[in-house]
This record gives sequence, C-alpha cells and structure tokens, in this order.
Amino acid sequence: FPDVGAWISAHEPELKWASAQALGGLEGLNLTSTHGMVFRLVRSDRLPAERSTGPFVMFDAIYMSMEEMASYFPMDKLYSESDHEESAEIKRNGGFGVAFAVFEIQGMPQGTAFWFRRFKLGLPGPGGLTYIDEWRWVVKNVVNDTF
Repeated sequence: FPDVGAWISAHEPELKWASAQALGGLEGLNLTSTHGMVFRLVRSDRLPAERSTGPFVMFDAIYMSMEEMASYFPMDKLYSESDHEESAEIKRNGGFGVAFAVFEIQGMPQGTAFWFRRFKLGLPGPGGLTYIDEWRWVVKNVVNDTF
C-alpha cells in the first residue's frame, strides 16, 4: 500500500505553506487556535487515468472550524491543551502557531482513512508574509506535480 506518512513528510513544506496561508492571519485573523486544515487525497492508482507520478492526488484543501471538525474527528484527543499552549508560545515569538491538519484519504483498502498531523508554523521568511488568494490552486498543483 502507498505510504501516506512518507507522502505527507515529502510534501510538508507545501502543506505548511498552505496552512499558513489559510490560518496564519495574513488575510485577517489568525485562526490556528479555532480552525484546522483538511487535505483531501485519493490514491492515484484508483483513478481512471494516470494523473500523477505520485501515490496520491490532492483534490481539495480547505480550512474548517475545530467545532465542525469535532463532529467528524475526536478532536479533544488530537489537539490537546499542551498544543494550545505551544501554539500560544509560537505566536508570542512572532510565528503563526500550531496548525492541526487532517488528511482524508479515499481509495484505501478499508475505504476512507484519516491521518492527523500538527504543523508548527514559526516565524515565516520574508516571502512567506504575502497572502496568495489562490493558495488552494498552488498547493494542489505543487503536490500533484502539475505545475
């Protein structure tokens, strides 16, 4: 079976960038303590035609309130009080905080599978301080290698 963890690790810079774009406050309020990311993937070998050189294709990237996420996932166990404290510390030091990410993977043997990650979004470099309105398009094209 394709290794989801390895795929996430290989694309962590792009996923963290998208999380910072969506949640980091570049275009309004910082949402890292109230919202998380949902990255929707499908196994590429489940698609009708070859669409990617990688094992997964990202077909959606959204941000969602933690409250809404809790109706789908056991959030109290996954984003703990210590995560909130660490996020606050990162913000005090000029960063964006800790972003919670859910990976919804379709086409797995048991049906849809879910993976969870926390991304520490520290102080961005100068190029990371600009909001890109089309961040969803950018991250999907970069991770799907379709640029």
